[in-house]
Amino acid sequence: MTNQHTLRLEAGTETAWVLAGSSAVEYSMVNEYLGYLADRNYSPRTVRAYGYDLLAFSRWLDAEGIALDAVSTDVVLNFMHFCRQAVIKDRPANVVSMSGRRLDGYAATTINHRLAALAGLFTFAAEADGWINAKEIRATAHAYRAEAEFFADTGHDMMLELEWVAVAERIHTWLGTRGF
Repeated sequence: MTNQHTLRLEAGTETAWVLAGSSAVEYSMVNEYLGYLADRNYSPRTVRAYGYDLLAFSRWLDAEGIALDAVSTDVVLNFMHFCRQAVIKDRPANVVSMSGRRLDGYAATTINHRLAALAGLFTFAAEADGWINAKEIRATAHAYRAEAEFFADTGHDMMLELEWVAVAERIHTWLGTRGF
């Protein structure tokens, strides 16, 4: 666990924005993703916004002692819970909305934006996944006398992806053609 303030977002030399600091090496996938966004011509402001969202997540992981490659759905849900419960320093706690909700925390849009940044990061990471590669998928499909199918922008844990419905429909269709 390191001091969360040693990790920061800086304007990069090779890419628009990068995580920097003593523990930045542990988050190289974040920097690769930010570079990927820049290479795909995302607006520098968008890359910066995603960078700050991923910085918040990386700092939280650092404080919790969780490695980026150990992130699971439960870890992401815990981070979302943390964001909903966080109190922003120097924001007065006596300000409430008309519904009675305290306004000293993050807005729902901020939390949703952080979730979108995480979804993008982990989709990117899954596509670059050395764990389960295309050759192994094709070999498994061949063993089952089936044809391998790949879904763009979808990782190996596809039911957590935004495009999960397309995958589920394809599985349903495949099962139907086999009488299931």
